[in-house]
Amino acid sequence: MSRFKSEQLTPNHVKAARALLGVTAEELAKVLDIGVATLRNFESGKDISGSSREEIYNGLTRHGVRFKGGATIGVSLSAPDPWAIDLSAQSCPVCAHPLPAIRAPKTVGQALWGGWTCSACGSTVSKTGKLMRKA
Repeated sequence: MSRFKSEQLTPNHVKAARALLGVTAEELAKVLDIGVATLRNFESGKDISGSSREEIYNGLTRHGVRFKGGATIGVSLSAPDPWAIDLSAQSCPVCAHPLPAIRAPKTVGQALWGGWTCSACGSTVSKTGKLMRKA
């Protein structure tokens, strides 16, 4: 079985993924950090750049959307991969201070499992941006 690639992504895949997630085009564009016009253009069948198509594909798969191509075309939803590397912007849930995308671990646990210590308030934040321990 071959792996689905971003080049195989179709407007119908994205529309189905949006329906599964229960979000509007505006909400999805904001989460994926792309323009609403880009998303709407793609969904309507217009050409978009390869990098925009890849951003849509990568963003949706990061949020648990799985695509099928070939003989069984489809879209499904699963739990996001907890081991995936996520370089999206995170901020401290206590003080809203932005956390760096590339981090320097302060503890062995952070080195092994990810996460940050907020430089502004000292709180410990998980790699998914959830508060682990308030300082």
